[in-house]
Amino acid sequence: IIPGYDVTGLVVKVGSKVKEFKEGDEVYGDIIEKVVAEPKQFDSLVEYKAVEEKLLALKPKNLDFVQTAALPLALEMAYEGLLTADFSEGKSILVLGGAGGVGTFVIQSLRHVSGASKIVATSSTVKLDFVKSLGAFLLFLPLFLLGNHSLV
Repeated sequence: IIPGYDVTGLVVKVGSKVKEFKEGDEVYGDIIEKVVAEPKQFDSLVEYKAVEEKLLALKPKNLDFVQTAALPLALEMAYEGLLTADFSEGKSILVLGGAGGVGTFVIQSLRHVSGASKIVATSSTVKLDFVKSLGAFLLFLPLFLLGNHSLV
């Protein structure tokens, strides 16, 4: 998480042109639209913030505010990475850091949305079962963890 980028909270007031949200809605999002131009702008470190509605989404009801606070930037990075990679159905892919924030979204997207044929992910031995549960078919462990063995 980069402090000041991800937000979650309640809508306390809406402008006259807002169509997607109403007062009391639980929302989350990544409110930094100019990451490259203004990388040190931490706009969410306040109690109240006026935000364009295109930068927010309704908070999933099965997640609490703490959980949704960790989603936006990692989810956005995973999505943009898959777009940049021009991934298509039936291809195999290697996900570095499969148990991390971005890696978990990449694996789930590939498995449930993109139709990947094989997903290979790096993971520590402690997180192998977790990464498998996300949908990785093969797990590559860094050599320093296994000695001379590297594929499970």
